[in-house]
Amino acid sequence: MQINQPLQIQDGPNAGKWHYTQSNSTGTYAIGYCSRIQSCPDCLEMHSSWGTWTGQDKEGLRRLLEEYKFKHPEAKVWWCETCDMSRIKKLTDEEACPGHDTAEEARKHYRQYLVDTKFNFHDREDVQEKCQICNVWTNRVVDFVGEWGRSWILCPEHATKETLQRIYVDKELE
Repeated sequence: MQINQPLQIQDGPNAGKWHYTQSNSTGTYAIGYCSRIQSCPDCLEMHSSWGTWTGQDKEGLRRLLEEYKFKHPEAKVWWCETCDMSRIKKLTDEEACPGHDTAEEARKHYRQYLVDTKFNFHDREDVQEKCQICNVWTNRVVDFVGEWGRSWILCPEHATKETLQRIYVDKELE
C-alpha cells in the first residue's frame, strides 16, 4: 500500500516546510518536483519507448542500442552523456525544492509535475460522453500515466495541457 500526501519536513534547514511525499513499505520520500531525484531532461524523450530502465547494466544497454541502430539506421538513438544512461538527475541543494509554506502549495506543485510529465490522452471506442468544458460529444479521455482515478472527458479542442492546467492545477473550473 502506498499513500501520497503532503508532509512537513521534520528537520534540517527547511524544517516546517512542506513536500509532497509517498509513503510505502520502504519508507517516506518526496516525489514529483519536490524530489531531489528527477528524470534526466536530456534523455527522457529518447527512452520513453524503451520502458523501465534501471541503469544497472549500462554495457548491456549500450550493446542493445548498437544492435538497434544496426537494424534501424533511420532511428534517432544515442547515448545520453548527461546521465550516462541512468535516466535520473540528482539535484544539488541549490536546485532542489526547498519546501512549501503550506500543504496546499505542495499539493499544487505535485499536480504541476503530473501535468508537465504524465499528461496522456486516448480515444475510447465504446463510449461517447460530453466534454466537461463545452458539452460537445466526444470519446476522448485525458488522464495521467500511472495515476489511478484522475481522468477527464475532454473534446479534442480542450484535451490540451493548458486546459488540464486550468482544471487540475489552478482549479479554475470546478
